Amino acid sequence: MVDLQVIKESLRLEGIENGYVEGNLSVPELTRNIANIFDNHNQTGSRDGSIDVSLASELVLNWILNVYDP
Repeated sequence: MVDLQVIKESLRLEGIENGYVEGNLSVPELTRNIANIFDNHNQTGSRDGSIDVSLASELVLNWILNVYDP
């Protein structure tokens, strides 16, 4: 499981303050943000072990598109 502080810091580094974005995110931007979250998780040396960034990013993106795509 990814720590919420890792997510918050990853989004801050992408210029997303407080988890809020003005306007829309494109799929490539969203994919980059998701991948950065998992990359940062791996770099923190979490006791949960290393996450396969590519697989995890694709699964999260697929879930988001399934939930929010009409």
